[in-house]
Amino acid sequence: MMLDYRIIKNTQHKTSNWSGGTTTELCIYPEDSSYQDRDFTWRISSATVDLETSKFTVLSDYERIIMILKGKLFISHDGINSKTLNKLEQYEFDGGINTDSIGKVIDYNLMMRKGLCSGKVEVVQLEPKSTLTTVFEDEEIEKFDQCIEVYYNISEKLKLSINESSTIILENKDILVVNKKNNSTLFECYNGCEQDAVIIKSSILFNNK
Repeated sequence: MMLDYRIIKNTQHKTSNWSGGTTTELCIYPEDSSYQDRDFTWRISSATVDLETSKFTVLSDYERIIMILKGKLFISHDGINSKTLNKLEQYEFDGGINTDSIGKVIDYNLMMRKGLCSGKVEVVQLEPKSTLTTVFEDEEIEKFDQCIEVYYNISEKLKLSINESSTIILENKDILVVNKKNNSTLFECYNGCEQDAVIIKSSILFNNK
Protein backbone atom coordinates (compact mmCIF):
# COMPACT_ATOMS: atom_id res chain seq x y z
CA MET A 1 0.00 0.00 0.00
CA MET A 2 1.34 3.41 -0.97
CA LEU A 3 1.61 6.10 1.68
CA ASP A 4 -1.08 8.76 1.23
CA TYR A 5 0.75 12.01 1.96
CA ARG A 6 1.48 15.57 0.90
CA ILE A 7 4.27 18.02 1.67
CA ILE A 8 3.76 21.66 2.61
CA LYS A 9 6.94 23.66 1.99
CA ASN A 10 7.93 26.48 4.33
CA THR A 11 7.53 28.91 1.41
CA GLN A 12 3.82 28.03 1.26
CA HIS A 13 3.01 29.06 4.83
CA LYS A 14 0.78 32.11 5.32
CA THR A 15 1.77 34.65 7.97
CA SER A 16 -0.53 37.31 9.42
CA ASN A 17 -0.63 39.64 12.41
CA TRP A 18 -2.46 39.10 15.68
CA SER A 19 -2.66 41.43 18.69
CA GLY A 20 0.50 40.02 20.30
CA GLY A 21 2.73 39.40 17.28
CA THR A 22 2.52 37.26 14.14
CA THR A 23 0.98 33.86 13.40
CA THR A 24 1.94 31.49 10.61
CA GLU A 25 -0.63 28.99 9.39
CA LEU A 26 1.10 25.65 8.83
CA CYS A 27 -1.85 23.40 7.99
CA ILE A 28 -5.64 23.71 7.99
CA TYR A 29 -8.56 21.36 7.34
CA PRO A 30 -10.58 21.56 5.18
CA GLU A 31 -7.95 23.12 2.95
CA ASP A 32 -10.41 25.73 1.63
CA SER A 33 -11.53 26.78 5.13
CA SER A 34 -10.50 30.02 6.81
CA TYR A 35 -9.22 30.88 10.27
CA GLN A 36 -10.91 34.27 10.04
CA ASP A 37 -14.28 32.66 9.22
CA ARG A 38 -13.87 30.06 12.02
CA ASP A 39 -15.14 27.34 9.66
CA PHE A 40 -12.18 24.96 10.01
CA THR A 41 -12.26 21.51 11.64
CA TRP A 42 -8.65 21.75 12.81
CA ARG A 43 -5.69 24.04 12.29
CA ILE A 44 -1.98 24.00 13.08
CA SER A 45 -0.03 27.23 13.39
CA SER A 46 3.12 28.73 14.87
CA ALA A 47 2.93 32.15 16.48
CA THR A 48 5.38 34.68 17.84
CA VAL A 49 4.48 36.48 21.03
CA ASP A 50 6.37 39.76 20.76
CA LEU A 51 4.83 41.56 23.74
CA GLU A 52 5.77 40.82 27.34
CA THR A 53 2.07 40.60 28.21
CA SER A 54 -0.64 39.56 25.74
CA LYS A 55 -4.18 38.25 25.53
CA PHE A 56 -5.04 35.16 23.47
CA THR A 57 -7.77 35.32 20.84
CA VAL A 58 -10.97 33.74 22.21
CA LEU A 59 -11.93 30.65 20.15
CA SER A 60 -15.16 29.45 21.76
CA ASP A 61 -15.70 26.47 19.43
CA TYR A 62 -12.21 25.01 19.74
CA GLU A 63 -9.94 23.07 22.06
CA ARG A 64 -6.29 24.13 21.92
CA ILE A 65 -2.91 22.52 22.52
CA ILE A 66 0.02 24.92 22.74
CA MET A 67 3.71 23.93 22.78
CA ILE A 68 6.62 26.33 23.30
CA LEU A 69 9.35 26.20 20.63
CA LYS A 70 11.44 29.07 21.98
CA GLY A 71 11.32 30.99 25.26
CA LYS A 72 9.20 30.62 28.40
CA LEU A 73 5.50 31.45 28.79
CA PHE A 74 3.26 31.97 31.79
CA ILE A 75 -0.44 31.41 31.00
CA SER A 76 -3.43 32.25 33.17
CA HIS A 77 -7.20 31.84 32.66
CA ASP A 78 -9.54 34.52 34.02
CA GLY A 79 -6.76 35.41 36.45
CA ILE A 80 -7.22 32.12 38.34
CA ASN A 81 -5.80 28.92 36.85
CA SER A 82 -2.23 29.27 35.62
CA LYS A 83 0.54 27.30 33.95
CA THR A 84 4.23 27.95 33.19
CA LEU A 85 5.59 26.44 29.97
CA ASN A 86 9.26 25.97 29.10
CA LYS A 87 10.70 24.93 25.73
CA LEU A 88 8.95 21.86 24.21
CA GLU A 89 6.43 21.72 27.05
CA GLN A 90 2.75 21.68 26.10
CA TYR A 91 -0.60 22.58 27.54
CA GLU A 92 -4.18 21.79 26.46
CA PHE A 93 -7.02 24.18 27.26
CA ASP A 94 -10.46 25.39 26.22
CA GLY A 95 -10.08 28.06 23.54
CA GLY A 96 -13.22 29.80 24.80
CA ILE A 97 -11.70 30.73 28.17
CA ASN A 98 -10.17 34.19 28.59
CA THR A 99 -6.43 33.57 28.46
CA ASP A 100 -3.58 35.97 29.27
CA SER A 101 0.14 35.34 28.96
CA ILE A 102 3.47 36.73 30.11
CA GLY A 103 6.63 36.08 28.13
CA LYS A 104 8.03 36.49 24.61
CA VAL A 105 8.02 33.13 22.81
CA ILE A 106 7.58 31.22 19.58
CA ASP A 107 4.89 28.59 19.96
CA TYR A 108 3.14 25.76 18.11
CA ASN A 109 -0.65 25.50 18.20
CA LEU A 110 -3.12 22.74 17.42
CA MET A 111 -6.73 23.94 17.36
CA MET A 112 -9.54 21.36 17.16
CA ARG A 113 -13.26 21.93 16.83
CA LYS A 114 -15.14 20.75 19.91
CA GLY A 115 -17.16 17.57 19.39
CA LEU A 116 -15.46 16.72 16.08
CA CYS A 117 -11.82 16.06 16.97
CA SER A 118 -9.46 14.27 19.29
CA GLY A 119 -5.73 14.92 19.06
CA LYS A 120 -2.33 15.00 20.66
CA VAL A 121 1.05 16.64 20.13
CA GLU A 122 4.40 15.04 20.85
CA VAL A 123 8.09 15.72 20.34
CA VAL A 124 10.13 13.26 18.26
CA GLN A 125 13.90 13.55 18.76
CA LEU A 126 16.53 11.83 16.63
CA GLU A 127 20.24 11.62 17.28
CA PRO A 128 22.63 12.26 14.35
CA LYS A 129 22.69 9.46 11.75
CA SER A 130 19.86 7.61 13.52
CA THR A 131 16.59 6.31 12.07
CA LEU A 132 13.07 6.18 13.47
CA THR A 133 10.88 3.47 11.98
CA THR A 134 7.10 3.62 12.16
CA VAL A 135 4.44 1.33 10.77
CA PHE A 136 1.08 3.02 10.39
CA GLU A 137 -1.60 0.73 11.78
CA ASP A 138 -5.33 1.12 12.31
CA GLU A 139 -6.23 3.29 15.30
CA GLU A 140 -9.33 3.40 17.46
CA ILE A 141 -11.22 5.30 14.78
CA GLU A 142 -14.64 3.69 14.89
CA LYS A 143 -16.31 7.00 15.72
CA PHE A 144 -14.05 9.10 13.48
CA ASP A 145 -13.95 9.51 9.69
CA GLN A 146 -10.32 10.52 9.38
CA CYS A 147 -6.94 9.98 11.01
CA ILE A 148 -4.14 12.41 10.07
CA GLU A 149 -0.56 12.77 11.28
CA VAL A 150 1.32 16.03 10.74
CA TYR A 151 5.13 16.16 11.02
CA TYR A 152 6.66 19.64 11.46
CA ASN A 153 10.42 19.73 11.05
CA ILE A 154 12.07 22.29 13.34
CA SER A 155 15.56 20.95 12.59
CA GLU A 156 17.93 21.80 9.75
CA LYS A 157 17.07 18.96 7.37
CA LEU A 158 15.53 15.48 7.52
CA LYS A 159 15.52 12.60 5.09
CA LEU A 160 12.38 10.45 5.03
CA SER A 161 12.18 7.03 3.41
CA ILE A 162 8.92 5.35 2.37
CA ASN A 163 8.97 1.61 1.75
CA GLU A 164 12.70 1.91 0.99
CA SER A 165 11.73 3.08 -2.50
CA SER A 166 11.07 6.83 -2.34
CA THR A 167 12.87 9.54 -0.42
CA ILE A 168 11.56 12.87 0.87
CA ILE A 169 13.70 15.74 2.11
CA LEU A 170 12.14 18.04 4.71
CA GLU A 171 13.86 21.40 5.12
CA ASN A 172 13.45 23.49 8.27
CA LYS A 173 9.74 24.31 8.88
CA ASP A 174 8.56 21.99 6.09
CA ILE A 175 5.57 19.79 6.90
CA LEU A 176 4.62 16.23 6.00
CA VAL A 177 0.87 15.46 6.22
CA VAL A 178 0.00 11.76 6.25
CA ASN A 179 -3.45 10.18 5.91
CA LYS A 180 -3.08 7.38 8.43
CA LYS A 181 -6.50 5.74 8.21
CA ASN A 182 -6.31 2.11 7.05
CA ASN A 183 -2.63 2.54 6.23
CA SER A 184 0.04 0.05 7.29
CA THR A 185 2.88 1.49 5.19
CA LEU A 186 6.43 1.42 6.52
CA PHE A 187 7.72 4.92 7.25
CA GLU A 188 11.32 5.74 8.20
CA CYS A 189 12.75 9.07 9.31
CA TYR A 190 16.53 9.47 9.02
CA ASN A 191 18.53 12.30 10.58
CA GLY A 192 21.35 13.01 8.16
CA CYS A 193 22.59 16.07 10.07
CA GLU A 194 25.46 16.34 12.52
CA GLN A 195 23.19 17.48 15.37
CA ASP A 196 20.04 16.20 17.03
CA ALA A 197 16.89 16.54 14.94
CA VAL A 198 13.51 17.49 16.39
CA ILE A 199 10.08 16.95 14.84
CA ILE A 200 6.76 18.10 16.25
CA LYS A 201 4.22 15.38 15.52
CA SER A 202 0.47 16.00 15.73
CA SER A 203 -2.02 13.12 15.54
CA ILE A 204 -5.60 14.15 14.81
CA LEU A 205 -8.72 11.97 14.77
CA PHE A 206 -11.75 13.79 13.43
CA ASN A 207 -15.11 13.67 11.72
CA ASN A 208 -16.04 15.68 8.66
CA LYS A 209 -18.80 18.17 9.37
